[in-house]
Amino acid sequence: EGGYIILNKDDNFFNYLYSKSIQKKIKIISFGKNKSSNVSFKRFETRGKLTSLFITFNKKEYCFKIENYLKDFISNILCVIAVISIYFDLRFVNKNIFLNYKIPKGRGNKSVIKLGNKRINVIDESYNSNPSSLNFALQKLDKIKTKSKKIALLGDMLELGKYSKKLHISASDLINKTNIDKVYVYGNYIRHTFNKIKTQKKGKIIIKKDQIINTIKQVLGNNDYLMIKGSNSTGLKNIVLQLKN
Repeated sequence: EGGYIILNKDDNFFNYLYSKSIQKKIKIISFGKNKSSNVSFKRFETRGKLTSLFITFNKKEYCFKIENYLKDFISNILCVIAVISIYFDLRFVNKNIFLNYKIPKGRGNKSVIKLGNKRINVIDESYNSNPSSLNFALQKLDKIKTKSKKIALLGDMLELGKYSKKLHISASDLINKTNIDKVYVYGNYIRHTFNKIKTQKKGKIIIKKDQIINTIKQVLGNNDYLMIKGSNSTGLKNIVLQLKN
């Protein structure tokens, strides 16, 4: 009993977690785009390479500076602000605390690599994969505005137990709604996803890991986007390293 819990009010399980927290007399700080959240997203104002993030905390407005690419991580930032609010008065917190933050490798960091005479935009999500993080990664790829192709290379989501097949199949629902051009898969469970996506989005089931690089070279054109996502033990992080080298 006692202590704090930070809850995402946009999450489907918020009401359940909220009621459990009340029962255990845990103090609740909510965050999200929901306007009734304790820490609530209000708006972005982008100028040049920086964005002003306006939030409300307990009905008072605050502004933090972030780099433009961090707009995709708004829920993460709101969560951090919620934690900070436990220990500090937000009025006196440095509004530049999120500047110069670099996304850790394998968690959505972007890079441009050269493949022969082509330049490829690689989004590295190879650190881990679960239903929530996969959906988040797919939505980010979907939002990228470009005339170039968007390709996803997906590996297994591991340690899902008896729900593994069901959860892999459910990932196809989101893929089918996105503007992602082609999906290539490597692994046993992710084939359940591949089998349920639209025919026009199906790339290929890659059987051997040493076939991945050649497949990528063949299907990607200049300025195309490649997002690589899979659980850490699938070894897809090594594919990213090979591409960069």
